[in-house]
Amino acid sequence: MKTMMLADFLALAKSLPKNVALWALLATGICLAAGNATPIILLTGFPMSHMVLMPMLLRDQRRDWVAFRQALPLSRANVVAGRYASIAVVVAGCVALGVAAYTTACIVNAVVPGLPLVRHFAVGFDAAGVVSFAAGTFALTIAMFSVLLPFMFADSHRKLASYIPFAFMLALMGWIYIFRSMNFDAFLPLVGRIVVAAQSLGGALVVGGCVTAAALALYVVSERAAVRGYATRDL
Repeated sequence: MKTMMLADFLALAKSLPKNVALWALLATGICLAAGNATPIILLTGFPMSHMVLMPMLLRDQRRDWVAFRQALPLSRANVVAGRYASIAVVVAGCVALGVAAYTTACIVNAVVPGLPLVRHFAVGFDAAGVVSFAAGTFALTIAMFSVLLPFMFADSHRKLASYIPFAFMLALMGWIYIFRSMNFDAFLPLVGRIVVAAQSLGGALVVGGCVTAAALALYVVSERAAVRGYATRDL
């Protein structure tokens, strides 16, 4: 598994300067538009995970590296486990970059007040919001790869698999719209109570921990499915 993770990180290192520049441009644009709103974590971390990881995954498919990789002293189970582990590490890193973008925006808006284009988003540092959005971003991104990776390892429904990230992005935009417009207390009181609980730091830690645990459980189930699909794939 460690060998596979090392191979993935070496492949990603080649595009590191480009990805750092993309993160800087993305974070700067969002911060200028929305100030230091906590959704910066989601709007930066989720697309960065996609931009960093999808080229590597698609390059593997196009160049048939999955076949050449089996020449290494790696079992198919080790290949799957290593790929899942490296993706989880990269997703966590992209979420951390989202938190870094938010923290930087807080500092900049304190030094240069009135900078953001959307003025009402310029608020102080929100620790509970950081925890909630970091956990939500990690869970959403892990869920996306949990759905995507079994298809890629089994090499089935390749065209469908390429649309999964876009489907998640559309679902994300729909979720943001619903979250801002729906009265949860009237339609989904349980969700409303969870949202209220997450307003405090202690509640955010509990809710964020539960959401993260659920996403990781789905990730483990996905990894098992990918192992079975990859075991029957003709390389």
